[in-house]
Amino acid sequence: MSEYINVDNKKKGTELLRQCDALFNSPERSNCENNWATLTEYLVPNQFGNFNLGTSQGGKTTNRLFDSTAPAAVNDLSATLHTLTTNEAIEWLKLMFSRDELNDDIEATNWLNTVQYIILSELSSSNFYTEQNKNLKSFVSLGNMALLVEEAMGDGLGFAGLQFKALHMSQVSWADGLDG
Repeated sequence: MSEYINVDNKKKGTELLRQCDALFNSPERSNCENNWATLTEYLVPNQFGNFNLGTSQGGKTTNRLFDSTAPAAVNDLSATLHTLTTNEAIEWLKLMFSRDELNDDIEATNWLNTVQYIILSELSSSNFYTEQNKNLKSFVSLGNMALLVEEAMGDGLGFAGLQFKALHMSQVSWADGLDG
């Protein structure tokens, strides 16, 4: 299999791994992880310990938590955001063409409405809403969120749907692009 790997792709892969390692081991990342660990300890204690700060698996994560006010506030705000932005009970997605003349074309808008229905149906039949709820808890408590989207595993005979995963901030890093 290795003889089929393009040398340029191998160099690109090595460079990406080097950049990823530099991002995850940077001083800025270390400072963020310390702050995120403190925030998760109080706001989402069930996620505390995911920042490699030496907590033991199965250990108590609420030693310094006096009451449930902060975790309850995170749950309330994330549930409110979920209800207002991606509520499964309403059509929260509305597709429109960027060109007005296409929006006036009945055949084109019917096609776009069909696409919109298919997208919402696929999201409903996947785990999107569960993972989006986890994602919004991360956004409320840590100020960032990341959602991985992949094709669901199927029998190999066509599209099997979508699969989503809310990534923990300990698994994510950002870098500036060429434009800064």
